[in-house]
Amino acid sequence: MDDTINVICTMCGASLIPDEEKKIYRCDHCGMAYGSSILFDRNGCVKGSKSLEAGEFNDADVRFRCALMLKPNDFTALRGRILCAAKWKDFTKVDDSTYLPAFRKKNIRERIEDALKNADEKDKEYFDLCMKLLDDVELTSTSVDQKKKPITARRQRLIEDLNQTRQQILDAEKAREAK
Repeated sequence: MDDTINVICTMCGASLIPDEEKKIYRCDHCGMAYGSSILFDRNGCVKGSKSLEAGEFNDADVRFRCALMLKPNDFTALRGRILCAAKWKDFTKVDDSTYLPAFRKKNIRERIEDALKNADEKDKEYFDLCMKLLDDVELTSTSVDQKKKPITARRQRLIEDLNQTRQQILDAEKAREAK
């Protein structure tokens, strides 16, 4: 175990202290303990992404959270935690039929705010788009009864805004992959 690496507790933000005997990292501030094997898994984001693709959101979230303990500005982990909170594998299926319960919207918003706070400056525009997408989803999501009614011009504009924001996110992801 390496005590020269600064590992951050995801619960309170304090630095973790290595416990050689138990092979864990412990937070003296809040008492949380973390196994060292998952913390120092160099493929944490890759494994998190695979879990996300498989719809294993809890496993993916744990892996992304551990990656952020070592590198709080990791784009893939920040993005992954947002997707895990939303229970989305990616942003491609997000549209006006997307329904999010209030608690999930709250969790997504908190994850986006964390991403905006911790992301590199070059990534903040992407996370701003994520916040806009969440706002657009909130404006366009409706009950089943309302979907049977004709679409008003205002609602059509909202749906177009949502689709445009989603496309901007997908374009930003493609541009990032091309680098």
